[in-house]
Amino acid sequence: MFYNFCRRVILTLSFIVALSGCDAVEQAETGVLMKAEVLFKEGHFNESFTLYEKNLDPSTLIAGIDEANYSRMAMALGMMGKGQTAVDLLQERLRLYQATAKPADKALLELTASIMFLQLMAQDPAAAIETARKLPTDVTRQGAEASRLFLILGEAWIQMGDYVHAERAYQLAMMEADDVLTKTSIINRYGTLLNETRRTRAAIDLFRQLETLSPPDREADLALYNNDRAVGLILYGKLLMERAEAKPALRAETVEKVGKLYLEAMKLVNKLPETTFFQGTKHYVNLETGKAMETMGYPDMAIELYNMMQSNLFSHSTEDPMTARVAWDVAVRHSRLTNVANNKQVQLAEARVNTYLQTFPLDSQQLLAPLADLALTQLRNGQVEQARNMVDIAITNYAKPIADYGVCFSGLENLYADDLVTLYDPKTLLRYANAILTKFLIANSRGLNVWQSNNCRMALYTILWTMEMLQDQVDDPADQDLLDSIVVLAAQIHQYGPLAHSLVMRKLKNDSVNQPYHDDFNRIVAIGERQTRLRAQLRHLLAEGFGDNQSKVENVSQEIENLALEYDRLIASIPEKYPNATPPQIPLPVSPLSLQQHLDRDDAIIIWLVEDYDALAVVITRDEVQTVPLSVSLDEIEQRVTETRASLDQPGLRSAMDIRPFAMEPAYQLYQDTFKPLQPYLKGKKNLYLLPDGPLAKLPLQILPTQLPEKAISSPLDFVRYRSVSWLGNEYLMSYQPSLSNLHTQLTSPKATSDKSKRLAYAGFGNPKMQPVKTMETWDNAFTEAGEHLQDMRQQFHASFSFMGNSTQESLSRLAPLPKTEQQLRRIGQILGEDDYIYVGKSATLAQLEQLPLSRFETLVFATHGLMAGESTPEPGLVMTPVNGDYSTAILDSSTIAGLKLDADRVILSACNTGELGEENGLASLSTAFFYAGARSLLVSHWSTEQSATTALIVKLFAELQLSPEQGLSASLQRAAHDMRDHDKNLFHAHPMFWAPFVAIGQDH
Repeated sequence: MFYNFCRRVILTLSFIVALSGCDAVEQAETGVLMKAEVLFKEGHFNESFTLYEKNLDPSTLIAGIDEANYSRMAMALGMMGKGQTAVDLLQERLRLYQATAKPADKALLELTASIMFLQLMAQDPAAAIETARKLPTDVTRQGAEASRLFLILGEAWIQMGDYVHAERAYQLAMMEADDVLTKTSIINRYGTLLNETRRTRAAIDLFRQLETLSPPDREADLALYNNDRAVGLILYGKLLMERAEAKPALRAETVEKVGKLYLEAMKLVNKLPETTFFQGTKHYVNLETGKAMETMGYPDMAIELYNMMQSNLFSHSTEDPMTARVAWDVAVRHSRLTNVANNKQVQLAEARVNTYLQTFPLDSQQLLAPLADLALTQLRNGQVEQARNMVDIAITNYAKPIADYGVCFSGLENLYADDLVTLYDPKTLLRYANAILTKFLIANSRGLNVWQSNNCRMALYTILWTMEMLQDQVDDPADQDLLDSIVVLAAQIHQYGPLAHSLVMRKLKNDSVNQPYHDDFNRIVAIGERQTRLRAQLRHLLAEGFGDNQSKVENVSQEIENLALEYDRLIASIPEKYPNATPPQIPLPVSPLSLQQHLDRDDAIIIWLVEDYDALAVVITRDEVQTVPLSVSLDEIEQRVTETRASLDQPGLRSAMDIRPFAMEPAYQLYQDTFKPLQPYLKGKKNLYLLPDGPLAKLPLQILPTQLPEKAISSPLDFVRYRSVSWLGNEYLMSYQPSLSNLHTQLTSPKATSDKSKRLAYAGFGNPKMQPVKTMETWDNAFTEAGEHLQDMRQQFHASFSFMGNSTQESLSRLAPLPKTEQQLRRIGQILGEDDYIYVGKSATLAQLEQLPLSRFETLVFATHGLMAGESTPEPGLVMTPVNGDYSTAILDSSTIAGLKLDADRVILSACNTGELGEENGLASLSTAFFYAGARSLLVSHWSTEQSATTALIVKLFAELQLSPEQGLSASLQRAAHDMRDHDKNLFHAHPMFWAPFVAIGQDH
């Protein structure tokens, strides 16, 4: 188990040590204060406070004495258990400074940060955040003091479950950090946050910076630096080992690397002073090193280390919770390696929990882990009743903070579904699961996305696995209905991602038009959109490094903070300004019954849920809800998706003979892992509504083969054989859904009966005019002409391609022209009988788009370049024609899209990777933005598309749609794709890279 409690205590201690030294005053006094500082930083809080109390007067401002001394004085009080006295001391200092004509910014920042830390110690993060907000807005937030304030503010947001604000605080802290000690603390906390939010690679890159840091110059800071660096190296090593577990090829290299990191960490902690303050770090580093030795296959070395730790641990008081916990862990691990009887473990566990009970109140989050550990040990030893009592207490307290903060505390992650099924009867389990999920819903209704919390994800998975085990144990129809509801509810909370959230926000915005606070609500939404753009811009600037960007970074950061304050003021003002108004509420997720009664016999809904080491699927049909375990991990799915995509996304080809064959084997394995186990529940089903998760969302699942060909297709000469492959898309009609709420709306809403006379059929934008790229122009029409006019197969082999590129390859000014898109747009206009609103070349501008009556168009088509976030723009977007050579006018980015007022039945994004552009939350996704703006369905692509093939496919799609409008976008796409694959004169088009790049999302009929 990754001991979040130990880690948080150790890392939180680093906040109180990152305080500056004192300025010069009288020599004798300076020496005394420096001694007090050293004592404080070595953990001798009583002695330190005594010296400060004799030499400082908190009620008076004394020139020349750094405010950090008063902060340390108060911190020492806090560590002695007198937190409120410490807060009163600092607040008195704060009032003294505020009463002066020109209070020093540094002093205000220092005092505010110290007060916030003491409030965190009292487990009151909301008070800490409020303290930060009370800091006058004209205080300059720069330098070391600002860095420490942002660091503590980040911890407060973490405790509140707001990871977005926490990350922003850590970024600001990193920018202002001017000493190695503070940087080390920030790296540890920020890296932990990145890992908690499933960005392991970014966390590893951040922790890697620890290897390049040099010790601090001040001798007084050395012990603290060694403390924090040791913790950081352990965290770094743990992430490397977890990555190696998922990728065995890295194991040998990782073992050597981790061994060096842990050896360095042990050397560092051996240099720490022998004080209680540093014991937690020593225990943590030694324990994690022993666990690493076990994992890396050196049990004898682990036993030797545990023996040393046991003799050392029991020389300290076991009344200290940290020592008691580590003593328990060491004893259990030692007993497992040496086959000591389990009753010894139970005795140790009970002693440990009793120690905690003497220290913490029964409902404290710190008790969750020891209670769960004791329950697990008792359960393994046959003491079921005692274990049940422990888990009752733990679960009751576990659910409390979820609704308030959207955060799940650690401690229950070792209780698995089979443990819970052993402890409780089905009715009790259903009651507990429903209560926890209800808390999740309340948190989501307050705008807190619980799925971003690693512990909450683990809780959801435990609930889903438990429900899967109960499926055959529930006989009561009412219990079965509740079980089904729990499964579908948990799946929806898992899927409560950016797209679903934006759809909800769009609905709220539309529903609030007649509410008295409409303008305020629109401003709230606008603030959210602006913050999304600014955060993306800040990440982009930070990625480039500071240098010349320093002022830009500061300006963007300040605007984000100002918007956050305005947002909070608006939210708080609505009940006061409009006491009789009913605020909009995020609607509850849909129940399975409300979906099932609107499904036909041949319909099914499939929701995939992919977690690090487990995967599940939920199948909903008219008659049942079934949870299906999948024997595949996130890394395995990701690897197979990556290998499959590599054979589909092949931009820059110049000849048909250069095309690589489709990666049949990994695609088939993906089918075996993620779809075949579902087919027993899909008998007789033809229409599938799909909600893929994680890497599965990066592929159109219709290209998965259900059987491998008898003979491998290894050459472009054999591509015609793709026509005979058993593709999954041949068996089912697949439509992709952003959320179950969206699908429910689609199934239950009556068909729109708008006045057709007021509607316009179609508007299209394409072939933006950029600087010509001559090397691309010469290849523009070659491939199609070869297929249509040249019968010589040899010439056809060497026909050239023209791909619709994106800006990750070239700058905006050098993007290739897309003349085939003009042909595509005009042929669509002929089919739909509307060609008055086609804008290509010079006329395909953003200004022209915004001048149109967009809410009147049934269909919008964008046949242009896709723009990846992070290159020319911090957001993804579509490329339009620049006005007067100004390329800032050439980007239709996601935030601009979200602000459009659409009422379109369908939006076609006939560009590259439009299903992939933007992996950030909120409006950073193009799909999210168009749904937010009012589109009901989208056609998006998953890889770089070739112009001629794309034109043929899209034109065929509209021809099918015009012939049978009732069949919907998915069916029209399926027919067009099958026609290209099986009947196109160009035999190379049988390769799925040509016929399968697009998927339909959203309302399909």
